[in-house]
Amino acid sequence: MDKTLKQKLEMLPIKIVQHLVGDTEYYKAVHVKTLIAQADKEFQELKSKIDWLNNLLDERNEEVLEKVRKMNEALPVVPECVGKMVEYAKKTKKSIRWFFTEDAYMFPEAMDWYAGSDKGLVDDIYAERQCSLINAFITGKYEVEKPQLFYLKNKLTRHYLYRRDKVSFGEQDYCKDRDDKPLDYCLFTQQEIDSMQTGSYEQIEVAE
Repeated sequence: MDKTLKQKLEMLPIKIVQHLVGDTEYYKAVHVKTLIAQADKEFQELKSKIDWLNNLLDERNEEVLEKVRKMNEALPVVPECVGKMVEYAKKTKKSIRWFFTEDAYMFPEAMDWYAGSDKGLVDDIYAERQCSLINAFITGKYEVEKPQLFYLKNKLTRHYLYRRDKVSFGEQDYCKDRDDKPLDYCLFTQQEIDSMQTGSYEQIEVAE
């Protein structure tokens, strides 16, 4: 018997029936059925994960398999959009297979990331992302990666673009404060840049 299941059984309320020759102890059937159902659900989810990974990696080479093994042992690192998707799935009690249905497209950025459609990823990176997603969902433990940030510097004026508010922008000749720390309103993600017309601006990576 699984050790965890045995411990749970030991915690269940026991009903005692008295006889002339002694007492009989037994678990209430409803509690046992609930525990068995829970254990079966957890087993099926884990089995689905393993089966899916085996199918995905069946034709991959040893180098890729080793990468995935290491990822399975490490804490998954996922973008913020994927973290939100995982939290939604757990909160609404979705199964693993939900991530591969049309309903999951309510999180388009996350779908683009783990489906590899954002940059036409090669198979090994695609597999790694899928493993990160599944591990994050199964274990509930993951880290949210920090997106790469950029300054946008005008190629002509050499000034930096900054946000005045959500819809308007301006330029100034500095992008850091007196302590040499980046000014938040001068920082842009790649996603934001892709949605803007920045042809006259140079992208400068912000060092961590």
